[in-house]
Order: sequence, then C-alpha cells, then structure tokens
Amino acid sequence: MKKLLKNIVVSIITFEAHVVLKKYKPTVIIITGSVGKTSMKDAVGEVLGQHFFVRKSEKSYNSETGVPLTILGCTNPWNNYVLWAKVIWEGLLLMLFPNHYPKILVLEVGADKPGDVKSMMQWIVPDVVVVTKLPDIPVHVEAYASPDATREEEFSPAYSLGEQGVLIYNKDDRYAEELSKGIRAHVMSYGCSEDAQVRGEDPRIEYDAEGFPYGMSARVVHAGKLIPVEVSGALGKHQLYPVLGAIAVGITQGITLVDIVEALRRYIPPVGRMRLLHGIHNSLLIDDSYNASPVAVQAALETLKKLEVSGRRIVVLGDMLELGTYSIAEHEKVGRLAAKIADMLVTVGIRAEGIAEGAHKARLAKKNIHSFDTAKDAATFLSTEVTEGDVVFVKGSQGVRLERITEVLIQDKERAHELLVRQDKEWLQRN
Repeated sequence: MKKLLKNIVVSIITFEAHVVLKKYKPTVIIITGSVGKTSMKDAVGEVLGQHFFVRKSEKSYNSETGVPLTILGCTNPWNNYVLWAKVIWEGLLLMLFPNHYPKILVLEVGADKPGDVKSMMQWIVPDVVVVTKLPDIPVHVEAYASPDATREEEFSPAYSLGEQGVLIYNKDDRYAEELSKGIRAHVMSYGCSEDAQVRGEDPRIEYDAEGFPYGMSARVVHAGKLIPVEVSGALGKHQLYPVLGAIAVGITQGITLVDIVEALRRYIPPVGRMRLLHGIHNSLLIDDSYNASPVAVQAALETLKKLEVSGRRIVVLGDMLELGTYSIAEHEKVGRLAAKIADMLVTVGIRAEGIAEGAHKARLAKKNIHSFDTAKDAATFLSTEVTEGDVVFVKGSQGVRLERITEVLIQDKERAHELLVRQDKEWLQRN
C-alpha cells in the first residue's frame, strides 16, 4: 500500500511540475554526471543567483521525487501524508494562479536504476546541461548492464538539448569528451586540460598563517583573460571543477568573468565533501563522508598525499556501495593506494575489509590497519587515538554513516548539526 501511495503522489507532483514548466517557461539548467553534482549545482546557483531569480535543488534533491519538488518549490515531507497533501495543493495553486516564479531553475538529476534520468527527461526540456565526471566505475553500476550503460544514462540529458541549447562538460573526462561529439547543441568545455575553454591552471592548496589549510586556489583562463579564483573550506583539485563549470554556465548567461568570480567568493562546498574542520586535540579533519565511489576516493587520497602535515595521516574508509561485480577489485585497489599514503588505515564495514586486505598486500603493516563493523565502533577507537597534528580523512558510502565518526572527532560540537551531513530528524532517527 505504501508503495502504491508513493507512486500516486509522484505521478501527481510530476504532472504538476510539468504543467508549471510549460506555464512559466524558466531557463532550465540540468546538472548530471556520476560525481560532484551537488557541488556543481551549488556553485552554479551562487553565480546565477547574483543576477537572476534562481531556484536550485535543495541538498541532493535529484530523484523522481526531488526534481518535481524543486520545480514546485516544496521541501520533502518524507512520511508525513498531511504535508504531502499540502505539497499537492501548493502545486495546484501554482498551476492555476499567477505567481512570481524563478527565471532560472538549476536541477540536479541522478540515477539509482536504469531509466531514472531518461524518464525525467521525457517531460523536462533543458536549455543548458552540465555534465560532471563519468568515471570508469560509476556509482550505482550494480543496477546496470555495464559501466557504459551507466554513463550513457548519466549523459542522456544532453540528448534532450535543442540546437540553441548548450552542453557544458568536463574536458578532463575522456568519456564525456567522446559522448559530447554526437551532440547537436552548442558545446563548451571546462577543466584543467590545455584545450578546455574554461581552464584552471596551477591548482594548489592554500594555508593560513598557522599552517592550517583553508582551501584551494587556481588561475582561470577563458578567451585570453586570466583571473585568480579560490575555493574556501574544502580540499582537492576536484573541488575546482564545480567552480570552472559554474564559470562556463555564467558565461552562457551573459555574465562577465569578473562578476562570476566575485560571486564565487560566496560559494562554500556542501557539507561532507572534503570539508576542512578543526578536530579534537588540535587535529585536522577532512570530512568527505557524504558518499564514496572509487574515483572520488582516489582523487581524495591523492590530495591527502600532497597535504603538508606535522602528525600522522589517518585514513578512515567505509564500504563503497552499489559496485556489484566490481566491488572486490575496486576495494582492494583503493587499499593499495591508501597504503602508499596512510600512516594508519581504519576501515568500516564488511566490504571495506577488502580495502584493509589491499593495503596489507601493498605492505602497510598490520599494526597500522584497524577494521570495524560500524562507524560508532570506529569513532570510539579514534577518539582516544587521534593526537595533535594528525590529519584524519573520513570517507564512505551513505549507508555506512561515517558522519558519526566526524561528529565524535569534531572540535566544535555545538555546530556539528550545521557542519555535518545527514543531520535531518529523519536521518538521525535511523540506526
């Protein structure tokens, strides 16, 4: 019965969202890809919001439910049927009566299973599509026939573009580069490659006077113009991609490069995405606990390798879910890379035991590898293990709930609710 009710509600709000799009005709910008969608959506929203009336997806509202809710301007009622009725009523009012509706919608779309994105694109006509990274082994690959099939679905919004539309893709990604060749719309690229139209040069970690890292910097080059840009609060070259993509989107909407970069000063990466936090005992936390995929873990570990530290590099890695037949090999591969970087490796979950095994095979001493079944157990261990100068990197798939480790290790306990992922009442009530 619950599933039936959900299907009915989704059908109703999808119909309402479709009508609303036809009525108000906003410029629709779709953010798609395997990793980095929410960061890209937030950066694009920051740039455009300084010049237009913009609405962007809340948090990671990228599903068959989240996208219509964004279009209708409503939050997720979860399991509250009274609030769902209110959403439907508000959608009806939006359809029937004039409203001051956003000029631009920035919609993040995601796929958990085959057809998720393609079904949404049957009723959404985008004006701009931004494609983030399409890695070798994408997230949710276990639900698809192959990695190629997963990437094809994630790229599919680009096929809905008309001739006047714009595709913006990551030039550093070979799959996005290849798929973009068959698009009839205007095509624009961003990245660190020399031939990217919006190019990032000389990415580097920035430190404050006390030696604490506070973000990333780079030079942005476009059409012969060069301007510096910074991303505060998070680490990694991959944190610059949302900035570069947002610059490309801003250019398509007629905003000058100077104005775009000025707007990006207000952009802060979403919580749980390589966020820099002060930890207990004067340690540094790099909280990447929102989710995990092989390519994202590898990029984060490469950043950790470059970081200047006075203590130990403590790497905390949880299960990477939804990898299907690729799971064992990918976990071991991550373990081998972690062994080259970590002074101590802590794993959480049964799949992550493969990370520990891979690290041991790569000659990381057993005494420096610690495996736990749950995040709470790992947090208890780390709370007495972390010392001054240590850097603790935390990353795992959503289902492992590694934010529980960050919650224990963070120095500012009073602000944990706003600094960590999954702090909604509905999440906190789950085991």
